[in-house]
Amino acid sequence: MYYRSVGLAVGLLCVIFLSELRAQDPVTDFPIDSRIRLTGILEIGKQPQTSAYPLLSVWLGDKNGQLQVTRVEPLIPEYPAEDQLRQISGLGLRLIAEKEALAALQNPQMQGRPIVIEGRLLVQQGSLDVSAVQAVSTPPSAQGK
Repeated sequence: MYYRSVGLAVGLLCVIFLSELRAQDPVTDFPIDSRIRLTGILEIGKQPQTSAYPLLSVWLGDKNGQLQVTRVEPLIPEYPAEDQLRQISGLGLRLIAEKEALAALQNPQMQGRPIVIEGRLLVQQGSLDVSAVQAVSTPPSAQGK
């Protein structure tokens, strides 16, 4: 009986020790972050003939338009942003934004000029949850031309 109790205690200590070691393991089964940065020219009210990367139909509220994408950057290098963008439905990409980003997207000064749109791409929903919008600054050498 004594040996059985000692064996049980040792076994219990081993289980506790192994569970502590396991708790130290890094988590590797996280989903890849789908945040991307798109650079392109947004034109609301102009509908492309087709919607396929790099010329995407976009929906902003009840208005549609097009986004001529010139650059795609994943914010996490492992995320295949261009491949995912190609999987967007032919119906286009819905831009979903909070007040500040929405106001920037709807600003007439942002239309027809290069801008950077950053957000989380949701391929199955066909949407981009926009977190930031900014105009692309023109390099000084191009301003004098």
